Amino acid sequence: RSLCKALRSAGLGYVADQVEACHTAFDGRKCSNGHHWAHPVKSCSIRLCAFDMRTRRAKVLRQFELIVAAMKDARFMVLSMRNARLGSLEKGLTELFEAFERLRHTSLWKKKVTGAIMALEITFNEEQKSWHPHLNVIFDGEYIPQAQLVKIWKRCTENKGHAAWIGKPRDLREVFKYVVKLQDITANPEAVAELLRATRGARFIRTYGSLYRLKVQDEETGPEQCPDCGSHEIERLGRVKTVFYDGQGILRFEGE
Repeated sequence: RSLCKALRSAGLGYVADQVEACHTAFDGRKCSNGHHWAHPVKSCSIRLCAFDMRTRRAKVLRQFELIVAAMKDARFMVLSMRNARLGSLEKGLTELFEAFERLRHTSLWKKKVTGAIMALEITFNEEQKSWHPHLNVIFDGEYIPQAQLVKIWKRCTENKGHAAWIGKPRDLREVFKYVVKLQDITANPEAVAELLRATRGARFIRTYGSLYRLKVQDEETGPEQCPDCGSHEIERLGRVKTVFYDGQGILRFEGE
């Protein structure tokens, strides 16, 4: 409700209508392997929709859990720059991605990193009216000293680098977070409108090196597949009434 209110206040009533109609009715599904789940009759596919963010996040977690577990020596880094004021998020994102591209072309990256997965996360500070976009990166490769990473990141950001941290990956849910926390921005219609505008068409998760050709399910469009096993042999069971999210973020229905 707070998101729809902010969208209407920002003059985006047509988007608010889509969000309000999203996930209001569901059909049951069953795959050839016997898995059951619920599928929304209407999904707005808007990045700020709580349902959409939860679905995308669950897909990504399921896809990369085994990939990260199979890495020879998985490591985790966080890369950020100085906050961007309200009204300049698009510029801030451009500068962040450009700096990351410079990092990828350094001898350090080429020598130490075999494959990598990058996820964009954005936070908003209502008090300061500023954005804090940063990159969560899991990579397979050799140890990189913290001081060395900080030094090179500052150079890649032309001294706009705010922080760089590196360590062992812990909970993947901390890596592949929601794009933004809705409670951070829904009180500010201007911020809601800017985030939608600045991230339109953006890829929030990207892969590099040995993982470059991996098709990220978060961005995937195509035939529906089972969220449990990936099967495309699906039976539609008709409308269901009571649905819930399980521990993996998959929509289930009662009486399945």
